[in-house]
Amino acid sequence: VDHTLANLALVSQAKQRGTNLTIIDSHHKIFAVKNESVRIERKTAKYYLSVFSVGGDSVISEEGVYYPLSDYTLSPFSALGVSNEITSDEAVITVKKGTVIIVEADRL
Repeated sequence: VDHTLANLALVSQAKQRGTNLTIIDSHHKIFAVKNESVRIERKTAKYYLSVFSVGGDSVISEEGVYYPLSDYTLSPFSALGVSNEITSDEAVITVKKGTVIIVEADRL
């Protein structure tokens, strides 16, 4: 678990420095988003989508998912962003403030 947390910290730190770092394995894709929108196509995305705030509160909106959010303040370690499903051709995650880690995961 300690190495997993350290790798997530590296993804976040890279984004803070203006670099994109993505972790990919056979079941997951993990990346950071800061003050921007990202479109995730359902055909290329994994089944589940989780969003975690890092480094403080983030203000996010989520569209095209089972549990949409609009200008929601997501706190670090909040479980609210876990395991949302993409229900449209694409999901749109907008981070209006802060940095989030997005985890795309297969349905196991």
